[in-house]
Amino acid sequence: MATGSEANTMKLDLIRPFLSLTAPPTSGDEVEPFIVLSGPNGSGKSQLLEAIQQGFISVDGQVANAPHFVVRRFVANQLVPPSEGAQGSQQYRDSWVNLESNVTSFRAQVEGQEPGLSADHDDLDARVAARLVEARQLTMSAVETLRANANKRLIDLDAEDYRRHAPLIGGIRDPFQFSIAELFLSYHSRKERNEFQQWRLETGKPDASPMSDGEFENKFGPPPWEVLDETLKVIGLDYEFVRPDGPEENRPYEVKLRHLGTGAEVPTAALSSGEKTLVAIAMTLFSGARMGDSIELPHVLLLDEADSGLHPSMVKNLLTVVRDILVATYGVKVILTTHSPTTVALAPEESLYVMRRSPDPRLLKARDRDEALNSLTVGLSTLSVRVENRRTVFVESENDEQCYHELFRIVGASMQTDFSLEFVASGRGGQGNSAAVLRLVKELRSRGNDAVWGLVDRDDRGGAAPHIVFNPERYAIENLVLDPLIVGAFMLREGLVAPPRLGLSDDLRHLHLDGRLHGQTIVDAVCAPVTSSSDDIALVDVAYLGDFQLRLPRYWLDTRGHDLEDRVIAAHPQLRRYRDLSSTIVSLGFGDHPAFIPKSATQVFAALLS
Repeated sequence: MATGSEANTMKLDLIRPFLSLTAPPTSGDEVEPFIVLSGPNGSGKSQLLEAIQQGFISVDGQVANAPHFVVRRFVANQLVPPSEGAQGSQQYRDSWVNLESNVTSFRAQVEGQEPGLSADHDDLDARVAARLVEARQLTMSAVETLRANANKRLIDLDAEDYRRHAPLIGGIRDPFQFSIAELFLSYHSRKERNEFQQWRLETGKPDASPMSDGEFENKFGPPPWEVLDETLKVIGLDYEFVRPDGPEENRPYEVKLRHLGTGAEVPTAALSSGEKTLVAIAMTLFSGARMGDSIELPHVLLLDEADSGLHPSMVKNLLTVVRDILVATYGVKVILTTHSPTTVALAPEESLYVMRRSPDPRLLKARDRDEALNSLTVGLSTLSVRVENRRTVFVESENDEQCYHELFRIVGASMQTDFSLEFVASGRGGQGNSAAVLRLVKELRSRGNDAVWGLVDRDDRGGAAPHIVFNPERYAIENLVLDPLIVGAFMLREGLVAPPRLGLSDDLRHLHLDGRLHGQTIVDAVCAPVTSSSDDIALVDVAYLGDFQLRLPRYWLDTRGHDLEDRVIAAHPQLRRYRDLSSTIVSLGFGDHPAFIPKSATQVFAALLS
C-alpha cells in the first residue's frame, strides 16, 4: 500500500475497450488520487468504474485481480456493515491456539523440505514467517509485532507467549467487511480470561500469570466499543454500541446500537441506508487505525453513488473520511461517482471531475465547481417532461422489488438506454402476487398510463398478458439470484466456506474468481448437497454477462423459487444468518462480480425497456 506521499496522483490507461469506453478515458495526464465524478445520466460514469473493476482500465499500471493489487467497488447502499446474527464468544475464545498450531505445522513442513535448517538457524524462523504470510494467517507487520512483544523468534514462542501476545483477530481481513461481533466478542473474551487469571493470582494460585489492566490495554487497546462510540460522534451519528456483558461464553450477543436520545436499541440492519453507510465507515476507520496488522486495504476504492440518500452533514463526513484518512493517510486511490449537487458543493474543488458522452477524452478535470454542478443538469429539462423515460414495473413482492432494483442498478449503466426502471411491489406484507400485478397493469394502462409494465414469475404459463414480462429461463427471482455460481462466490466472500470446499486452491480469494476458470467447479460443489434423487438433473447451458457458459441442472432453474431457497439454506446452513438472503447476495455478491450475473436478467430488462 502506498503512503500518502507516494499517492499524490493517479494514472488511468485503457487496456482494451469496454462498452462505450473505446478510447483512453483521459488525455494521458495523471489525475488526482481522489476523484468526485459528476456528469449527466448515460455519460459512462458507472461504466468507468466497471471497466476498472474488471481490468479493462489500469490504475497506475496495475489491473484489478493482479497479484497483490486489490480493487473494491461499492454501489449505492452496498457500503454497509456485514449482516450478523446473535453469536456466542466461545468461538473466538482461543483464537491464539490456531496460530500456535499453524506455526507448529509450518515449521514441520519447512524442516521436512529443508532438513539442513537447524532449530537455531534464523532462516528457519524466516521461512515459517513467510509461510504464515502466504497462507494469509498474519501480515508481516503482525509477525514482527509478535516477535517484538514476546522478545523471541516465532519458532521459540510457547503457549503463554501466544496467549499474551497473539493478535486479537487472526488472519488478514477486509476492512470494509470487518465483523463487529467478532471484534467485540474477541476483546471481551480475552479481557474476561485475563480478569480470571487476576482472580486466580489474588487467591494464591502459583501458576496464574495475568497482565495488569494497564498492560492489557497497552497490548490490545481500550475496549473497541468505546473507541467506536467516539468515532460515531465524529461522523455525526447519535448512537453508541451495546457492549457484550457477562462471563457466560454461550450467552448470545447481537450487535446493536443504542440511541443516545431515546435509549432505543436497534440492530445495525434496522438503521437507515445513510446510517448503515456511516457505521461501515466508522468500522473501516477503526480497523485502519487499530487493526492495521490484521487488515488489507484496497489499492483502489470505487464508490458508485455511495453518497445516495445521505444527509448533507453525513456527505461532508464521508468526504472528509475519504480524503483525510483513506487517501492522505493510507494512499488508497478513490473514485466517487455522484448525481448529488450537495456532494459536488462540499467536495474539495481539486477533486472535481466531469464525465461526458463525447468526444474523447471523456474524463476531464472540472474547470471550477460551477462546471461540475452544471454537468448534473444536462438534459434535465427534457427528462422532466418526458415521463416515458421512466417506466414503472410492478413485481410480485417486496423481495422482488429489492432484488430487481439492485440488479438494474448494477447492470443498467451497461445497457446504454435513456430509460430508467422503477420497481414497485404489488402489495406489502406478503399481499402481492402475480394476479395483483396483472390487475394493476391492466387498470393503469386502461387509463392511458402506457409507462406501466409488470414482471412476474414464470410459473407454467405459455405466454403472458400484454406488457407483462417474465424470465423464460428461471421460475422466479430466487432461481436467478441464488444461481449456484454466485452462491459459491458469496460464501467465499463472507468466509462461510474455505476455497477447497468449493474445489478451489486454498489460496484463491473471492475477488480473483474467474467464471471461465472456476465457474463450473463452483457450480458443481454448490449443487451437490442440494440435489436429491427425484430432481431433474439434466444439464442446461446457461450464459453469463462475463461471456462464458456453465451447465446447471434443470431443477435449479425450474423449482419454485421459495422451495429452492429453503433447500439451498438447508444444504448450506451457514447462510441462515442472513435475514434477506436474496437481496444480500445481489448487493454484495453480484456487486463484486457483475460478470457472474446470468444474461437472462439483462434480457428481462431489455424487454422492459423495449
